[in-house]
Amino acid sequence: MAKVAFIQNIWSEWLGVMGLSALLKQGGHQVEVFLGSDREIVRGLAKYGPDIIAVSAMSIQHEWLSRITQALRADNFKQPIIVGGPHPTFAPEQVIGLPAVDVICRGEGEGAMAEFTDAVAAGRDYSAIPNLWVKKRGPGGGLPGSREITRNFVRPLIKDLDALPFADRDLYMGYKYFHNKPFEGFLAGRGCPYDCTFCFNHQFRELYGGARDRRRTARN
Repeated sequence: MAKVAFIQNIWSEWLGVMGLSALLKQGGHQVEVFLGSDREIVRGLAKYGPDIIAVSAMSIQHEWLSRITQALRADNFKQPIIVGGPHPTFAPEQVIGLPAVDVICRGEGEGAMAEFTDAVAAGRDYSAIPNLWVKKRGPGGGLPGSREITRNFVRPLIKDLDALPFADRDLYMGYKYFHNKPFEGFLAGRGCPYDCTFCFNHQFRELYGGARDRRRTARN
């Protein structure tokens, strides 16, 4: 069993994080999310004692991502830091280039995050897991050392979305901010059938060789 900590600075329930949490808990791991200021996040992580620190990041969060990961290293956190989400998917070199980031995940993260967490829990090498780019760790643990990076290929998209567990709706309930909400978000599918010129879907399809949309079944 591994203890996984997701961190974020945006006060929102992220479906991707809740989906990963549900999958990891299904695999016997422990998951918590930490929000707030950098200091609050560092304090929460110190109390929790995670084996993995995970971030789902958008490109608008790049400066925060750089700052918080370096703050963690400065505070002697040596656990592997893995970053997934849109930012490392579409700007992988920029994210893996951050000194304190050990691993990035490109594309859909369920299979990669499950395998990565299992490997960390078992003390196994995780450098060859599909979807992951892995930075060779230096003598200081997670601190910058060797700049060698293993860039693994992206596995096929998940075809059967019904096979994925429903989002972990309890994950954010440790924060009163999310209590008594008038709505809940959900996704019935992934991808998009359209071809808008301004959208990231062009890059997504290039990454996955022309992927289109997928849907959960109506009954699911």
